[in-house]
Order: sequence, then structure tokens, then C-alpha cells
Amino acid sequence: MNHEHLSLLSFGFLVILALSGNPSLASQEGAGENPARAADELLLEETMQALYSFDFAKADARSAEMLIRFPDHYLAHFTRVQYLWWMIITQPHDKRLEEEFYQRLERSLSALKPLAGKEAAPRQNFYFINLYAMQARLFLTKKEYLRTIFSLKNCIDQIEATLGKEQAYLPFFLSSGMYNYMLEYARQKYSFLALYTLLYPPGDMKLGLEQLHIAARSDHFIWRTEARYLLMKIYQDLEQQPEKALPLVRALLEEHPSNLIFRWHYVKILEMMGKKEKAGEERLVLLRATYQATGLNESQHHHLRQVFGE
Repeated sequence: MNHEHLSLLSFGFLVILALSGNPSLASQEGAGENPARAADELLLEETMQALYSFDFAKADARSAEMLIRFPDHYLAHFTRVQYLWWMIITQPHDKRLEEEFYQRLERSLSALKPLAGKEAAPRQNFYFINLYAMQARLFLTKKEYLRTIFSLKNCIDQIEATLGKEQAYLPFFLSSGMYNYMLEYARQKYSFLALYTLLYPPGDMKLGLEQLHIAARSDHFIWRTEARYLLMKIYQDLEQQPEKALPLVRALLEEHPSNLIFRWHYVKILEMMGKKEKAGEERLVLLRATYQATGLNESQHHHLRQVFGE
């Protein structure tokens, strides 16, 4: 969770950060189609709930169980990717974690690709979006820029194919919202990207925010959490409107009080608003919670204390 992971630096990174923060957003759709599917959806949801709660041991166990029960299913490898990504951002520079993360990404894509094409189900399109976004983000953090570009192109191509289909498949409100906001933001903010953005359908920042707010009101905890986080980051980093980010981070903490990353953003937003005394109090709460967190290993404790103590 160094500054590369915590800042929004360019259009490519904006899209990657937005779509791969914790991108497990298609878990509710189709859960009743067959018993195996219901079981894999449940394990994915249990894994994500554990990750949001910083219970990494439980997330490790649930994602490992899913690999054992469904070794050839793309969702099993995808679920393991979620666990590994949270480990990487809280324990960076661990080559073993990065290598397994890459292998699970590739296994998930390999299992999913036979289902690609014009007849792919919306659920499969959404997983393509997530996987290509995470792949691009991994390559970017490793400074492999050519591979980043190819993965990002694959991600945006998948998004383009799903624009306008939000009512048919509700998770598309999230991907379409990010696309609409970020593409237009990039066109306005970065002149060198203006010609690049002409290759894709035009964005609409207002529509993008509206779509993200729809996702943030979802009854499903994963869609709701992801959309709230993304909106918080937009208002915090891009719009520079911390007063709009504040209720979002409070809602995140109300639902996931043990999530140290959400609490860290709470401190930063209070500082942006000039609430120095309150921010100082909350930073002490954050540091105390970090020291007392039983679900962190020694490397995570060390890294997070360094970041939060800045």
C-alpha cells in the first residue's frame, strides 16, 4: 500500500485503481442456477466479507477451500486473487505473493476465455473487466508498461461492449459509471490522452457519478462497498470535495469498522477538511487498532504502521 497504490496518477491508473480495488462485484447474479454455483458464490462472498473485516486468516481458508472444491472454475481462482491482492497492498514487495497472484489471474482468464465472444453472458463479461483491470494494475506496479497497455485495452474493450446494458445486469452500473466518469475526466485533465479517448465511446462525468450512486445504493454488500469506496476516492482525490467523501467513508466504516484502510481514508478526509483535532484523534484510534489487530502478520503490522504514522 505505497503511494502508487494510494494515489490516482493517470487515466490508465485511474481505471485500473477504480476497477480493481476489490473487484468482486458479480457475486449475486445467478447464484441459484445450480448447487455448485450457489456454493462457489457463497465462498466468494464469505471471502470478501472476511477481507473487508481484515480477517485474512478466514479469507485465506475460504479461498483455499474454493480452489479445492472447484479447481477448474474461473471463479475459484478469481476468489483467490481477491485474497492475494489484499495481502499485496498490506504487505508489498513480497515476490511470492505477486507470483501466485499472477498465476491465479492467468488461470482464471484461461478458464473464462472459452466463454468469450458475442454470446458471453453479462456475468462473464463483468469478470473479464475485473480480471483485465487487475492484470493491468499488476503490470503497472511492476513498470511493465507495454503489457499494461494491452491489458488495459482488453479491459476497456469489455466495458465498451457492456455500455447501456446496466438495467439488464446491475453490476454494469459500477463499470459503466467508472468508464463514463474516468474517460471524460481523462479527456479534460490530460491533453496527451485526448486523441486516445476518441477511440472509444464518449464519457459523461455527470452520468458516471449517477451510475456509481445507483451501485452504492445496492442491497448487495459487495456492490455497495465497492461503489462507496470508488465514489469516496473520486470526491477525495479528483473532485477535491472532502465534504462529499466524508459520508461515504463513514458509511464504509459503519459497515466494516475493522477495515484499517477505510479508517485511514477517514483520517485523510478529516485533514483535507481542516478538522485537525478530530483527525489527530482518529489517527490515534487507527494506530491503536493497527497495533491490536490480531489478523495481521508481522510484515503487515510493520508496513501499515509506517503508512498510517505518516
